[in-house]
Amino acid sequence: MACFSPESSSRHNGRNKCRNGACPATSTTVKRPKPSCERDRQAILEAASAGNNSIPIPICQPNGKYKPIQCYRGCTGETKTKFILDLKKFLLNKVEGGDRRAGADSSTQSVEEFAATYHFRNLDKNDNQYLEKKEKKLAKNFLKSNPKLKKCGRKITNYCDVDRDSKVSLEEWIACVVVVQNETGGLPRPPPQANKNPFETILKPEV
Repeated sequence: MACFSPESSSRHNGRNKCRNGACPATSTTVKRPKPSCERDRQAILEAASAGNNSIPIPICQPNGKYKPIQCYRGCTGETKTKFILDLKKFLLNKVEGGDRRAGADSSTQSVEEFAATYHFRNLDKNDNQYLEKKEKKLAKNFLKSNPKLKKCGRKITNYCDVDRDSKVSLEEWIACVVVVQNETGGLPRPPPQANKNPFETILKPEV
């Protein structure tokens, strides 16, 4: 049995016999590297050393994720606190299915992170691990559909684009929309003054 491939066609006028009557499968799909705060930081540092200082250098946590302090620069104070609390409720309520813990690995992922990932996957239409152009517009419209999220939600992709590359990675998205709760169900309390985190200082629970 004769079978053909683009390479054999150009070399032998389209005729080439394959062993056992089957041609080896060829793939033209190029896999993009998984987004990473450390990888993005290294790339931006290299660009900065070459003279491009226009892109902010992202700050990473010890676990490799983006530090949330970089997000919501234009949505601050009590407005920001209320927005994050309302956002959490909205994302959890919009996860399909009765068990919102389904699919979440408790050893590596909180329920909030699972919900954030779930919605990112739905918004990432071309499955390239980034929200770009029309997908960013979908994300804004998705949040603006809730009146409580309209004010800060309309600029959500601007806040979340930490490295200012005009696209939002999954890691940036999670760092932007997830605030880990303490055991009592409230927002994290500020640690002792010596180790104070400015992000937690801003996020004081409303009275």
